[in-house]
Amino acid sequence: MVAPLTTQYDPSDIYPFEVEIQASNTALREDSVVDLSQIRVVDIDERVTDNIGTVPPVKMSQIDTAIKDSLGL
Repeated sequence: MVAPLTTQYDPSDIYPFEVEIQASNTALREDSVVDLSQIRVVDIDERVTDNIGTVPPVKMSQIDTAIKDSLGL
């Protein structure tokens, strides 16, 4: 599963299906938002060519919650 990230967002207006990721805690160059309303299932071998890095466990927990919110679970 993959989800898009964007650097174009308002930090004071984050939706329940979005999670802010600070660049200072990751390998990202800029602070970003993960949009969990746009998750996709992809063939890892064919579509994912680079691994940028990982997110801290606290953010992963927030991502899990946002996925559940996005899917209505």
